[in-house]
Amino acid sequence: MRILRLSGNSITVGSQGIRYAQIHNTGGTITQIPTDRQRRFFWAQYRQTKNDMWKHAALAQIINIRIPQRKFIGQSAGLNKRIERQLTRELMRILETNL
Repeated sequence: MRILRLSGNSITVGSQGIRYAQIHNTGGTITQIPTDRQRRFFWAQYRQTKNDMWKHAALAQIINIRIPQRKFIGQSAGLNKRIERQLTRELMRILETNL
C-alpha cells in the first residue's frame, strides 16, 4: 500500500499499479493459456506425484486458476491503526522540518 493522492484535507491510499492486487483482495478466477514455465511446472509435479491432475494441467489449452480472497484493503481496525501511525509520523516529520 502507498499514498496515491494528497490534497488539502484528504489522503487516498491504495495499491494502484501493483499487479494482481485486486484479485488477491477480492478473490476470483484467472483464465489463461498456460505459459511454458507453467507447463514445465505441471510436468514436474506430474513426474513427482503421478497425479493425473498435473498431466491434464500440462496438456490443457486453457487453465483456470482460482485465487482465494486475501483481503488487505478495506475497513479494518488493524489497518486503520497502521494508517494513523504512518500519518502521525509523516505529520511530525513535516512539522519538524518547517519549524
